[in-house]
This record gives sequence, structure tokens and C-alpha cells, in this order.
Amino acid sequence: HTGDVGRLFPNFGNGLKVVDRVKEIFKLSQGEYIIPAKLESVYSKSDFIQQIMIYGNSSMNHIIAIICPDKAHCASALNIPVEQLIKIEEDKDLKNLISKDLLKLANEANFNGLEKVKYFIIDFEGFTIENGCMTPTMKIVRKKVELKFKNRIDKIYGSIPMK
Repeated sequence: HTGDVGRLFPNFGNGLKVVDRVKEIFKLSQGEYIIPAKLESVYSKSDFIQQIMIYGNSSMNHIIAIICPDKAHCASALNIPVEQLIKIEEDKDLKNLISKDLLKLANEANFNGLEKVKYFIIDFEGFTIENGCMTPTMKIVRKKVELKFKNRIDKIYGSIPMK
């Protein structure tokens, strides 16, 4: 439950020693392993992104990003007031703006095709302690985010043709 990997030592009074952290890694349907923290660290360099979480599962062939945009940068780039931006989560111009920047960052980092974000969800609420998506130490609670966005994730995966 803590995210730590321990080793029991029965010869020493059933002692427990923490030896590692559980790796946050998943495999796509092609067999490619994805390390979300690596991708998130690169993609979070975008001026248009405040928070990002990479999601994928072994029955699908693409990753999906859940993105909490930087409202000020996005509104400025689109020449609209921030108040108007919040109403357009599904706006084509906003998605294009973010998509181009993600592609630029992925190319600079030499990501392979499976590590490049082609599909993403925009959410202006963000990941917070209050909504259960972050721990008090400011780490993303992946399972909570996955549950919160399950319907939107399923909708995206349902629209992607399987190859």
C-alpha cells in the first residue's frame, strides 16, 4: 500500500527491509514498455502544461495524456481571456496548440512513436489533494486520476482504430 518493495528476513526475527520502490511502468498491446514518469518529465516542460499524467494499458496500442493546462499561457497564445478559455476544453485551436508543443518536445527528446502523445484529455480542474488526485506530498495518485477520467479515457480508446 505504501509503494515500497520490501524483503522479509525470516532468519532474523521476520525482519522487513525496504529495498526498492514499485516502478510505475506499463506495457502497451504491442509489448512496448512505457515509463510514464520519463514522458511526464519531458512533456511537463511545455509552457502550456501545468500538470500531466500519462495513461496506458496492455490491451491498447496508444498512450493517453491527461493534461491540466496552464490557463494563462494558453489564453495568451490563443488571444482570448482566461475566463473564455475555461469554457472550451474541447476546442480545436486549444488542442492544436498543445498537440504541436507536445510533438516538438517529443521530437527533441527522441521519443519513439509509442511515446508520443497523440490523444489527450484537457481538464481545467487540475490534480489536487482536495479532489483526491494528489497525495499530501504532491504526487499524482494514478488510480484516482484513472477512475476520475475513466469515461473520457474509454471514449478516446473507443474512437481509436486498432491496428
